Amino acid sequence: MLCLADSCTIADISAWSWLDRADRVFKGTADPLAPFPNLRRLMAAIDAHPSAG
Repeated sequence: MLCLADSCTIADISAWSWLDRADRVFKGTADPLAPFPNLRRLMAAIDAHPSAG
């Protein structure tokens, strides 16, 4: 996970904010991050981090 210790880096938050909008870029796709498993894993890791809540 890219989030280190108890906080996330600016790169983590920047990537998270773009990945959160993947459905707008890949319109009509049920799971826009399916072709990108590493990005999906990053998104899930940041979503699970306490600072993302």
